Amino acid sequence: MVKWIVLASLLVASTAHANELATDGGPTTSLLAVDPLLLSPTIVDRGPPRMRSLGFRFGMANTQVDGHDRTLMTFGMQGAIEIIERRMRAVLDYEWLMMLGTDDAMESTRGRGHGLRAGLRLTLVDKTVRHDGRVHDNGRVYIDAESAVGAAYLTDSELGTTVLPNVIVGARLGFELYPQGEPSQSKLFDAHVMFRALVTRGDVGFVFGIGMEWGR
Repeated sequence: MVKWIVLASLLVASTAHANELATDGGPTTSLLAVDPLLLSPTIVDRGPPRMRSLGFRFGMANTQVDGHDRTLMTFGMQGAIEIIERRMRAVLDYEWLMMLGTDDAMESTRGRGHGLRAGLRLTLVDKTVRHDGRVHDNGRVYIDAESAVGAAYLTDSELGTTVLPNVIVGARLGFELYPQGEPSQSKLFDAHVMFRALVTRGDVGFVFGIGMEWGR
């Protein structure tokens, strides 16, 4: 709006100047010079794009469901987006769960379910990796702390259907690679292992997992 007001003012001034010249017997044309910067769109620097990634992982956990010991085998997907570059990410986890009973009831107890969590990852320690003296980073190794809250919907042959709220707190150790000059659209490859505490109603279990992610 301000640019159009300025442009209109210039046009009015130019017209007035042309009328003065015509009154004085001078030429009746006038050359209007407009700064192109006045017409160019405003460019806002929003900083570097946020890294986004999506991947999968496998894991095993032990926990209690309604007072009964259960072993969980998990296949999960995780999406992440950077909040602070290379320091903090927001994450969203989905898990498909297969549930087994304790050793005494392993053969007779079966179950399955779905889990969903949202949380944060914070980098505690990382080290940039370069190869052959290249200017650009080739990757990094890191240790992240992670925490998330969510719930699992479980169906057990002994216990029936239950909803299990849970909190996880743990550490993630991994490395990231940044391909240089490759045709792939992927700009990031990540491989990692995870160690987590799984806090549920009246119990603390443990989770171990391995996974991979791709991002850009």
